[in-house]
Amino acid sequence: MSRIVGAALLTLIMSGCGPVYKTTYNFENPHYKPGSRQYDSFTHCVSKAASNRERCRSACQNTNTQCYAAAQEDVYAQRSECYRHHRGYYDKHGHWHKDKKSVKQCDYIYSDTSACSQDCGQCDRDYREAYRICGGTITEEQTCVDFCDQEDK
Repeated sequence: MSRIVGAALLTLIMSGCGPVYKTTYNFENPHYKPGSRQYDSFTHCVSKAASNRERCRSACQNTNTQCYAAAQEDVYAQRSECYRHHRGYYDKHGHWHKDKKSVKQCDYIYSDTSACSQDCGQCDRDYREAYRICGGTITEEQTCVDFCDQEDK
């Protein structure tokens, strides 16, 4: 029952956001004769741009992966310190007492990965700009993919 209510609430919230669009990019080469100097120059330029895009994507993904790993190591260290701090105590009679409530709070330490979501889309934006500079043409097409019935509102 609660799943149905949750799903209905999520749908209601999301539908208030309006339609969601997907952008498709269509790349068109200039009409150079294959084998001509202009054609060779264009293909070389686009090839360099594609290589740069792949290096950019790889570097971006590595940065994100390293950030997530560092955040995970940090949370393990924080939890370990918390467990050491709250592991228990001896009372005045020498009896060991474990503070279960305090130890439980250690389980709620989570990693902050908000800084780890570097936008790797910049690599594609840079490639499209380079493609245009090389002499190609790009047309954009937006297609509604979700909540399309909200378009007219």
